[in-house]
Amino acid sequence: MALNVTLGAVMLLVATVPEILAVVISLKGYLDRGYREYLFMFVTWVFLWLGNLLIGISYLTIDLLVYRLGIAASAPLLFGLMVLVDSVSRDHVDPRKVLVVTAASTLMGLFAFDEGSVALNVSALGETGPSMVGGLAISGAIVFVIAGIFWLYYMAVIHLRAPATLKRYSRVSLIGALLAGPGSMVAFATGFVWIVPGTDYLLIGLGALLTAYAFASQPKLGYVLPFEVFRLVAFDTESGIPIFAYTWNEQGLVDSTLFTGAMTGINNLLNESLSRGAVEYIAFEHGVLLINHFPEVGVAFSLLASRSSAMLHQALRLFAEAFVEKFDAQLQRNKSITSTFTAAEEIIDTAFPFVVVHS
Repeated sequence: MALNVTLGAVMLLVATVPEILAVVISLKGYLDRGYREYLFMFVTWVFLWLGNLLIGISYLTIDLLVYRLGIAASAPLLFGLMVLVDSVSRDHVDPRKVLVVTAASTLMGLFAFDEGSVALNVSALGETGPSMVGGLAISGAIVFVIAGIFWLYYMAVIHLRAPATLKRYSRVSLIGALLAGPGSMVAFATGFVWIVPGTDYLLIGLGALLTAYAFASQPKLGYVLPFEVFRLVAFDTESGIPIFAYTWNEQGLVDSTLFTGAMTGINNLLNESLSRGAVEYIAFEHGVLLINHFPEVGVAFSLLASRSSAMLHQALRLFAEAFVEKFDAQLQRNKSITSTFTAAEEIIDTAFPFVVVHS
């Protein structure tokens, strides 16, 4: 069987190149660092690549079934993108987004298996290829518009809030979002995709590659929005005296000695009056305080941040355990010589490599 080698088929297959590069970059980022946003990127770009590949093959073979399978494979792209943008902006998935995405993706998936939703189309260049019609065309357009809005909005907010040290990388990610969102929408709205099919997928693929590259080059981009970290303090739980403090943002913070003294008093008061153990978490109107206690050495570790996060809980625990292991002898012998613990700054980069410093 002769292949239908057209400009549209070539464009669609070429678009798979930046998409598979985005898949590889995201997978490598996840394997190297273990951050969840890399995993969500990997899954998202896999569906993008698979859907595009099947559609490209359908153009080469003029196979409407393969085309419908390609459209169906693209539907989870919106789910992946939703989870991705929520992972870089909050600690949990927004249920309102879940409702919108489920409705749009389900509608597109159902129409994809309707034989009447796909037909052969002759482009302005005289090339023949499959295309969406009717309900599939409408639902497909809705899915890609929502995906483009999610992508562009959150990359724009990250760029606006990123400190100067991260602007170079947030700009690359924003350019990627502009290509994938407004760029592909303009190509679709102007009818250019009917002249050269695959233009939209190529723009989306380039956008995916730029976003993946930006986040892989600067992992802190994923933590510009979820929370801001202010201060970490290790203190003697008997005297309330701080033995180590590290500040990322000191704006509005009181002296660490006054702070830990007050915390020790509150902890002792609540423990004695309520008999429910040590205080591990305090929520404020504009922030949270996470606390890890190590009674065996009489030390506690507190972390002040704008919002709580599983990532911060894990990082604080990692730092505290490394601190106790490194200074176990000094903690057992004499905590008053606080200069001994300044070397703990070496552990900061290991436990909190993702923290963004806002100027």
